Order: sequence, then C-alpha cells, then structure tokens
Amino acid sequence: MEHITVVYAGQEHDLEVDVEDTAAVLSFQLFSLLGVDVDSQHLVTCTGRTVLPDETYASFAASSPWLLLSSSSDGSSFNPSIDVDWHESCSRLVAPHVPLVQPAFSANGTPVCQSCAMTCCSQGSLVMPIQNNVETRDRIRGQFICEVDLVVGAADVAVPHGFTKVPVDLNHSVSGPFIFLCYKKGTTPVLCPSYLQNLIVHVSTGGSTRPIAHIKVVHSSDIVPQVKGYTTIPVNCNTGTTSAVGVYLCYRRVPAADFRALQGLALQSVAISPSSSPIEGMVQSPLDLNAGHAGATPLHLYSSTNPLAGFVCGNHGMCLFEPRLRLDKTSETDSWTELSSHQLQAATQLDAALRRQWQASDAKHFEQEEARLKQMLAGQLQNTLKYERRDYQARALATIPMPLLQERARANPTPQPTPEDEVLRQLIRWFKHEFFTWMNSPNCHACGQPNTQSIRQEGPVTPEEVAGEASRVEVYQCGHCRALTRFPRYNDPTKLLETRTGRCGEWANCFTLCCRALGYEARYVHDFTDHVWTEVYSPHHERWLHCDPCEDQLDCPLTYEVGWGKKLSYIFATSCDELVDVVRRYTQDFDSLLDRRTMAREEWLQQTIAELNRTKAHSPGRQEVLRHRALAEAVELSAVKTAKAHETVGRISGSKEWRDSREESGGTAAATAGGSLASATLLATTTSVDANQHLKTLLEGMLKGGCANDTSCVNPFCLYARNSRAGFDVTAYTAESIQAIMVLQPLASPEGLRSLLCPTPGSFRALVLALPLVFYWPLQDHDASAVVDASGHGHHGTATQCALRKPLLVKDDAQATGALLSTMAASLRTTVQVTSESWTLLFLVRWVGTSASTASSSTAPIAFLRLATSDASWTLSYSPSTLQFHWGDHATSLTTLALHSTYLVAVVSTSVGVVGFVNGQESFRAATPIPAASSLDIAFQVDAPDSRHGPVPIVSHVAWVIQPLSAPLLQALVRASIPPPKLSKSGPDGTVDPSLECLETEAVEDSGCRLSSVHLWAGDFFDGLQCEYTTTQEAGPTARVVPGRAWTVANSTKHSLTLMDGEFITHVRGRRGAWMDQLSLTTNFGRTVAGGGNGGGQFDIALPVGHMVRAFHFDLGDHVTSPVVFTCPAPRGLVFAALEKATCEKAVAVQAAQAVTRYLTNLANDPANPKFHKIKCTNAFFEKNVSPLGNAADDIFAACEFSRAVEGSDVFFVFRAGAATHAIHAALFDLAVFVQV
Repeated sequence: MEHITVVYAGQEHDLEVDVEDTAAVLSFQLFSLLGVDVDSQHLVTCTGRTVLPDETYASFAASSPWLLLSSSSDGSSFNPSIDVDWHESCSRLVAPHVPLVQPAFSANGTPVCQSCAMTCCSQGSLVMPIQNNVETRDRIRGQFICEVDLVVGAADVAVPHGFTKVPVDLNHSVSGPFIFLCYKKGTTPVLCPSYLQNLIVHVSTGGSTRPIAHIKVVHSSDIVPQVKGYTTIPVNCNTGTTSAVGVYLCYRRVPAADFRALQGLALQSVAISPSSSPIEGMVQSPLDLNAGHAGATPLHLYSSTNPLAGFVCGNHGMCLFEPRLRLDKTSETDSWTELSSHQLQAATQLDAALRRQWQASDAKHFEQEEARLKQMLAGQLQNTLKYERRDYQARALATIPMPLLQERARANPTPQPTPEDEVLRQLIRWFKHEFFTWMNSPNCHACGQPNTQSIRQEGPVTPEEVAGEASRVEVYQCGHCRALTRFPRYNDPTKLLETRTGRCGEWANCFTLCCRALGYEARYVHDFTDHVWTEVYSPHHERWLHCDPCEDQLDCPLTYEVGWGKKLSYIFATSCDELVDVVRRYTQDFDSLLDRRTMAREEWLQQTIAELNRTKAHSPGRQEVLRHRALAEAVELSAVKTAKAHETVGRISGSKEWRDSREESGGTAAATAGGSLASATLLATTTSVDANQHLKTLLEGMLKGGCANDTSCVNPFCLYARNSRAGFDVTAYTAESIQAIMVLQPLASPEGLRSLLCPTPGSFRALVLALPLVFYWPLQDHDASAVVDASGHGHHGTATQCALRKPLLVKDDAQATGALLSTMAASLRTTVQVTSESWTLLFLVRWVGTSASTASSSTAPIAFLRLATSDASWTLSYSPSTLQFHWGDHATSLTTLALHSTYLVAVVSTSVGVVGFVNGQESFRAATPIPAASSLDIAFQVDAPDSRHGPVPIVSHVAWVIQPLSAPLLQALVRASIPPPKLSKSGPDGTVDPSLECLETEAVEDSGCRLSSVHLWAGDFFDGLQCEYTTTQEAGPTARVVPGRAWTVANSTKHSLTLMDGEFITHVRGRRGAWMDQLSLTTNFGRTVAGGGNGGGQFDIALPVGHMVRAFHFDLGDHVTSPVVFTCPAPRGLVFAALEKATCEKAVAVQAAQAVTRYLTNLANDPANPKFHKIKCTNAFFEKNVSPLGNAADDIFAACEFSRAVEGSDVFFVFRAGAATHAIHAALFDLAVFVQV
C-alpha cells in the first residue's frame, strides 16, 4: 500500500491506495470520501497531465504522489462553449489571475502570452520567445520556495541567512519554546553551522537548488519519522511541551528531470493559520500542527502551488482583450489548485503548445551541437590509440627511473594499500617535481630573459613542429631584446618526453603514456571546462583512480569543483577499450551540473557513447570484464560524495595571475567543502527533570541548609535564611517545612520547584528575595494551574489557560521563562490585602509579535494588568511601542517600548499617588492613591478579543513588595535582570548567519571587561587569534586578565598588540582564498597588528558606524576560514562630546568636523612634517569652516594635543612637542563617527 495526496476544494486529503489499483478504484474512494460523482471527476497530476481511468498508481503517482481533483460541475468564469476563440485570444480569458503554462514571450522583461505578443505590444518593440535555459530556470527558481526549516527558541529567534520566518508560533497558546517555520526562495547560499550552546545542528545536503513541491504534516511517535519520497526536518513541533504526540514537517522536491523541463508544480508561498480562519486561495493541510494539547488553538499549514513555467499575462500595459475579461470576484485567486475542470483542460492544451515550441527550438540547436560533439568524441577515442604503440611505451619506459620509484615506494612509512598503487603515487610525485615543468611563458631564446609576452598564435611551420604534431604554436616577444620565441603545443607524447614542459594538455598526454608503459590500465580524461588529466584502474580498489600530475594528486576527484571552484559540464575518459562519461565522479551536485550540459540531449549522448564503443572489437573475456566494470562504475558514480581535505585546495599549477584569470585559485566552493549546506536546523534539547528529586533537595535545604551561603542566604526555603532570626524554634520550623512541602507537592512542576532552590548571590532572584515580600512568582512553572510563590508565604497564584514556559531572556539565566497571555481566557490572578498605601508591584515583561493572521495589527491599546478594589480600578495597557496607565477618566502614555525586549516594570504606590517605573526610570504618575485597608484584585490578562493579531505579553518574576522601592534600588534590579544588547556581527561578505552567537562571555557590553590584548599566530598563512580581556571594576595591579577562546590551528609565530587605555579595534581586513592567508587589525589610535602571507584576495570587514571590536569567530579545520567580528558601540571621545555641545546648527558642526578632519589627516599621514604641526586660525578656510564652532573648537584641538598660540595678529593651534599621534587618530575616529551619525 502507498499514500497519495489528493487536493480538492482547498483541502488536502491523504489516501492509502494499492499500487496495483487503477485510477478508477481511486475515483470510487474519492466519491465515498468527498461525495464528488465519479463521472464528473477530473484528476490531474502535478505535471498537468489528466489521469485516465485504467492507469495504475505506478504510472500516475509513483514519482510524485500528488493529484488535483476538480469536478466538471465546478463553475468558473471561463466557458469554452462561449469563449470559442480562446486559443487565439489572451490567456487571461481562461484564468484571469492564475499562472498558466503557455508559449511565453518577453515584452520589456515581462512575460506575455503569444496572442498579446502579436497584438498588444507597441510597434517596433522586439518581443522574443522565452526559452527553457539555465537563465530562465534561475529566474523561475527565485519565485518558488527552495528551502524550509524550523527554528526553536525565543520569539525573536534568528533564522538562517536568506530565510523568511512565518510569524506564527507553532506552539501557539501552548507551553514550551517558540517554534517557527521559515523558508527561502531562490538560491541564496545558507550560512551554516550554528554555534548556539545547548543546540544540536542538523545539516542536510544535496539537491538544494530545486524548488519544493509539497510539504506534509506528519503525526508520529517515532523520534524522526521517515516518509517515502520526503525529507523530514528533524524537529518535533511539540519540542519542549508535555505532549506525547510528535508533529513533524516533511518536504518533497520537484524531481530533477521535471525541473529541467520546467514541468510540474512547486510551492510559491506558505502560511500558518487556525482552522477557524482558512486562507482563501491556499490549500490546507489536514493535520493539526498543535496536536496533543487539550484546549490549544488548532493550527494548520497552508500552501499555494503553481506551475514552474506558469505566469499571468497582461502586465505589459493596456490589453486589447481587457473588455472581454470577466474579472468577477469569485475568480480572483492566484493558485493553480483553484482551477475548474474546464480551466484545467484549457491549461493542458496551452502547456502542450509551449512544449512543442521548446522542442522545435531544441531540435534546431541540437542538430548542430550534437554532430560537433560526436565528431569530438570519435576523435578523442581514436587519439588514445597512440598510447598502445609498443615503440612509444618503450621510449617512455626508458625514461622512467623505475628502480628509484620502487625504492621510494618501499621506504614510504604510509604507503598505498598495494605496491602497484604506491608506485603510481611515486610516479605522480616524480613526474610533478623532477621530470616535467609548467610553462607560463618561455624564456627568451636569444637573451634568456623571463616573462616574455604572448603576441599571437600560428600553425606549425618548422619540420620539428610538424613532426611533433604541434596543434598550434604560441609566439612570444621579449620585452628586453624584442626577439621572438616560439612555443609549439606538441601532441606527440614521445616528443614531450624530450621537451618535458607544457601546460595541463602536455602533462596529461605524456603522463598517460608513462602509465601505459608501466602496465597500468589508463584513461585520458578531457574536461570541457579546459583541463585534462589521467585515470588509472586499481585492481585493489576495483575502480578508476583520478591522477593529476599537475597538482600532484591521486584519487582526489572533487578537487576541481570543490577546491578550484570550477563549474563542470562534460568530462569524458577514453582508453583503447572505451569512451565513458565520468562527470559524476567529479561533482557533488549533478543536478546543478546538468543545467550546464547544453551541447546534447542526455538520451542522445548515452546512445552515441554506446554506438562509438560498439566500434571496438574485444574478445568475449575482455567484453565480460568491461561489462562488469561498467556496472560497478555506474554504482560508484551515482553515490553521494563528500570532499576530502586534499580536495579543498585551489589550483597550484600555473602562475597566480593565470590561475586567477581562470577563477581556479579556490574560493567559496573550497570554503564550503563537504557538501552544499542546505539547512541549519536548530533542535532544542530538553532535560527531563524529576519533581520528586527537586522536592527532596528542597526539603534537605529547609532542614539542613541548601547552599554554601550560610547566614547570607535570602531563600526562605533554606535553613540558613531562617535560623539566624530571633526566636527561631527548630521544632516549629521543621513542622512548618514539612507542611510547606506537602502543599507544594501537588501544585508545582519540576521547573517551578527549581525556582525555589537557593539563588546565586547577587543574582536578580537573590535581590528580589531580599525585599520585604508578600508574594513572589518566578513563573518558571510548566503546565500548572497554580503559580508557585517563592517568598515562603504560601501566596500561590492561579494560572488559567496560560501558555507557560515561554522563553523570556533574563540576565544570567538562559532557561528563564514566563507566562504568555495570548488569549482573553489566559490569566494570572491573586488577591492581596492592602494594609498600607506604600507598596510596589514588580514584574518583568516582554512583548512579542507572533501573529497567526495576515491581518494588520490594531493600534488600540490592549490592557494586560488590572488592579481593582470594590470601588475603583487601575489598568496598564500596551499599544504598539507605548505603555499606558489608566485610572478613572485619566490616562497617561509616556514610555516607548520595543518588541522582543525585556523590561522591568514597577508600579509604586505612595500616599500621594502611584508612580510607574520602566527599567528604573519614571514612566508615569497618577495623583490618585490606591487606598489602604482594601482588598485588591491583581489580574494579568489581555482584553483583546483576538490577541493573535497584535503583540502579546510574556510576564515573569511578579512580586508584591510591602514598601515603595526607590529609583536607585530599581536600577540595581534592572542591572541584575535585563540582559545587555546583543553584539553586532559582521563578515567579509556583508552577511553573517543570524544564528551565530559570540562565545566570549567577557565580550558582552556590561561584562565589566575591556578587550586589552590581541594575539595573532601566523606564518605563510593566518593560523589563529586569541583575545585577552581585563576587568574594569578593579584598578591597577588588582585588575584581572581573562584569556578568551583560542581560535588557532597551528603554533606559528605570535604577533601581539596590547591596547592602551581608551584604545579599541576599529578596522579588520585581510587576505583569503580557500582559507585565510592574512589578518590585519587597526585601532582608533592608528596602531596595527598583522600576520600571514600575501596569497588570496583582499577583504575588508565593514563594521557598523562608531563600533569597536569585542570578539571574533572563525571556522577551524586544516586552516582558519570564515572570519566573523562581534562589535558594540564604542565610547564617544572628547572630540565627539565637544561637537555635540557646540551651539551651532548640526549642519554647521558637520561641516566643521569635515574641515578639522582635513587638518588632522595631513598630520596623521605625515607626522614628521613640521608644516602640519601648526594650524592658522585666522585664515579664510579656518574662519569659514571651523570658527563657527566657537569654544568647541578649542576643546577639539586641546583633545588632539594642540595648544593655542598667538603670534602678532595671528592665532595658531600648535601640536605640542613630543606629543604622540594617538590622540590625532582617536580624534579622526570621533570625527568620522560624528559626520556619519
């Protein structure tokens, strides 16, 4: 039995069918399931072909188990009995808004149908037919989804580079982390891997350039279910929840052959929405993404599918057929799956017309190219017979030092598996380093000077050139004596035994003869992207080994694609026995390579190779050997390949200029060796926590002491926090402790109990527990109806339908969570008795945008906190970016808040009213106090009817304190709770994987450390880097030095730079090819440290304006690659401060800054020149551009070590004698930042 997906009326239906059953049997199943009459059913495959009743599953669904069902009774605006001339009219008569496959023409870059190309386009405009070629497929690929992934984490979790996040939490209204579906269109490279701690990185490879045809939702109890024909994203959408149901997404790509033919359907868009809000024009997947959670909002995947070669005509301007188009509202859809039966039949005919057009164009192209290719292959097959000549082999054998090679083979401590293979290894090495030489350009034959210049090519003229079978002669001219030197490109391998020089053609020609002379079975390999080499058959490995003497390589076939970065197309190996297409041995991505094989049809090529091979006469025994080898080689070539270390290097033969001109020095292909990284899926790890173990630990702490804090502990559930109090009674305390545990046992989750253990001294939780509390809810609970009170007073709250355990970033607690108030039914409640007008309600809050609808967010304020007595109420509301406080008929809104940022909010009550603080700063003030001696209801609850349409709050660490907290105390709580801003990250290419995180704890802005030293290791290449940080809390000799992570691959020469006070790194540049050759760092003081060689190309890492470097990240392997720099805003210097204080207009200050920059740049570039040490303030330029700064000009030049001097009637700024130029460079940095910001 097999599964097949049938789409009907905007719904997917998953059916199980017998592979032997016909489509007629399936029709009866669909009638039973959907009620569609069998006679009116119209089943269409994903390629647009109508399914006939007598077809079996194997013919209509084996490769793509997806069908579209329409009914002849379905209505549409298109009626072929009325629109009888639709073949000759605009295609929008068939489907006004749906992309159809049809003969396409390009009008000013916009595709139009054939009718409109002939009648609607302006006269004189060239309307060209659109062909199915690589360029067309690349453009089309960008319109469809090519990658999908799932990311797990906080609401603002980063997605892989180039991906778009669908902003709907797949755990919507459910406890657990946020999970988002993300997708990528086109072929933007994915930067991978992720370096987030406690995350598993999943990488899938292969076929990443083909669009995705279908995404299936699967419910499974397996760890990662395997679905035939699909790839499963190994992330359970119920990760981190209590559900026993596993929910997975699987996807299937468009088959490679279909994509090359631009035939079939692919995903154009995806969305997530509740089943109660279906998305018009999209197809709904049947299974719930939120399955396994009672009361949770059902979520479904929606997708829009369209033909790969489809388009909507009519975007080229006024259409002559416009009056005939029936653009009624019911037809306004953009999904092919919405077509009626009549429309599908017309679409099939249009599709066939396009295929006929393309076939006619291809036939004309291939008629010439295939004949030329056949002639080339026949000539190559004939040419290899020369290596079988006994006299040729004898001359080669006389040249090869066989005893020396055998001796070296025996002496090798790490030999090849057999002596024969090891001698081959030694032959390659001898040929490369001792026998043959590479010819860039010949030395002058007259004066011997090198670096002659090529001036022309001509045919062979001399008897020697003719006898050596020179195909052409390159003529070079000496720049010194102007003499001409000839370089014949000989094809006779015996002549090459004499000349022993040339380029890859000569090397492979001569080397192949040497291999045959030693008895090896050898092939001459021709790469149509301009390279040749040899293959040798190894009886031990039972396969052909790649041998490239130019590169001194044995069995490294992926070198050219991965190391050199070549875009391969055709590679043929020829011997006296046969001709073989071996390109699959040399590529990891055969699907992409096929796009570049445009000389012949693949079927024709296979038939032609077989035809040429049949011209070879072999004995029956030899025929059987070749047949057996061919079968084994076919299996080998079709296998998935992974690059080895030696295959990741760029080309070494030839001059650097020549290699660079051919783009074979290595680059991005080498840097990503090991396969195309198609996906960086972040899989959150969860740890099973035993509640009973936490209860045991908690009880032990209450009876014996739960920490090493001794009497300084503030945890009410720790003996040390209680036994120092006056009147402590151990018996009563023991009974009280046991009673507390009994109360907690049925209420608390394991995660909630963890928040009752002793806190780290100085942490946010420790500071809160030190306050005089009525209750304190850390809100780390998991699916519990009762919210645990950590104050020790047993004032537990009530949680109703809250999505708990939602990530909420808190300083020094990577596992911190909160309660998401996503619906009106979700609430946190309690009641307190207000005995005094002085108190504080404290909580952390974060607003997140996780819209499950495409509707625009409302701007109306959403109340999320209500304080109510029997007589009055006070509410705290949030509208996009603004916090509002309401009491009676009054309201105030002063504070601007950002999404996805954590805030500490405090409502402080005093006898004169209520004051609100956000992150320790006063935000609002209400003159009406909340009266004492009243019962106060506290409720965290949103009042929006559907909060899915806007930002929703996550609330955590709610505390009621029986005193008004001061601003300084609140600010201390802020410093302990609010995480610092994330570091910015930059790379050489301008883009960095968003999931990449800095691994240096000391690099965080508020870590209390400064970057104080940088050490580089380098030789011929850049081999590594390490930062050192110095604590800033302690001064002088008491300051601690903290070493950072060592990003090193070799212990080479060390280059160090110790940063002075106020100095920081502002520029990062270097050189790189397949790996990093050099790294150079420059500071705001103008000092530089560098290490490495001069290979590769130069790169600069552009830092954000005004930023300084805090840390680095590299990929480490055999070499250092992929540099990433982490930065934060640099401190503003004295010059910046002086400019900001200037009383002139900002534009005037900017003009002055640019003028001062000119003065200081001259001094920085030539500090020894005395004329730059003196700046005249009374000249016209200075008075016009700098003097408007007023006193600020004095402050600027004083900060640059200049003194004011008066000479007669003139005033000067004079650079102080002996002053260092550090201040000049620091000022230039300040000036540049001021001008740019």
